[in-house]
Amino acid sequence: MGIEEPLTGTLLKWYEFFLPQIERLTVSIRSPRVLRILAEDTAFRIAWFLESFQTTYAGAWRRYVAAAQTGNLLAPEYRRCVKCGQLMRLLLEHSCANEVTGPDEKSRQYAYAISELPLPDWFRPEEIVGGLDEMVTVYALACFSALDYDDEWRMDMDGYLTPEIEKAVVQLAQTCDDLTRQVLIRELTRKTQEWCKGDPELAEILLEGKKSLESCVKYVLEQAARVVAKNVSAMPKVDLDTLPTQMIDGKKATMAGNAVSAEQAFQWARDYYYKVKETKTNGGKGKTGNPGKKADKKKPAADAAKGKGAAGAKAVTDAAPAPAKNENGGVPEQLTLGGQAA
Repeated sequence: MGIEEPLTGTLLKWYEFFLPQIERLTVSIRSPRVLRILAEDTAFRIAWFLESFQTTYAGAWRRYVAAAQTGNLLAPEYRRCVKCGQLMRLLLEHSCANEVTGPDEKSRQYAYAISELPLPDWFRPEEIVGGLDEMVTVYALACFSALDYDDEWRMDMDGYLTPEIEKAVVQLAQTCDDLTRQVLIRELTRKTQEWCKGDPELAEILLEGKKSLESCVKYVLEQAARVVAKNVSAMPKVDLDTLPTQMIDGKKATMAGNAVSAEQAFQWARDYYYKVKETKTNGGKGKTGNPGKKADKKKPAADAAKGKGAAGAKAVTDAAPAPAKNENGGVPEQLTLGGQAA
């Protein structure tokens, strides 16, 4: 995992965003009710960022907190986080907007700002500004520390993997790969059915065994593997060393995943059905070359559309309809093809 560049950039933007916020708080000290409104807004934004981090790096944060609480990790910034958390709860659970009435939060905030309502005993302007300034700094430090500790934990664990754990990890990876291929097969089956409905000749070719869904899936996976191999060969060695490895047939292989768009996968499938020559058909019939003379006489809809203007465009639309929506109402945007040995 490590302190990745995107996270580093995010934390730098965090400072760039919150430092002006702290300056606004400092300027507002003489208007305590306005200060309280700004302080609550700042605390809410900090809480949102921290929750996003804890969700994205849930395992790293959980291990960091557990190690800090048990004393296995000397983490002074964590103790500071606990103290800052007390102030955050006071600001968020005792909002000034609840002390006045209004149709919405903005209206209530404005009503509070011009009111003469007394401030809570715990709200001391200088301490509030100092506490929020501390909050901005300490939570950023905790995020970095959590990822640093996670790196160390993972390095230690690599040396303590029992044969059972290693076997379970490999088994889970294989299960994930099998499930991923099932999703791919379902999507290619659905798309092939659509094409058959718009192109009787393709249906005839499939029935005659000149082409097959099994070979189509294999062709798509081969194309995806080539993309993976190309991407891996272009990777710097420092990045290549971070890829997971797995024993395959007694040899250590580097594993790399590949997320392919549905459009790309369907294009490979169309290429297989209409462009790729089979060297041997299914069932051992031994036929080679193009999918038969009939296929040569009648061009596929995509090829027939060339040079025929609107009529040709309609032929393409009819032959290859838009991807059907999934159960949630969305169009599948990508098919993630699982780990590939590079």
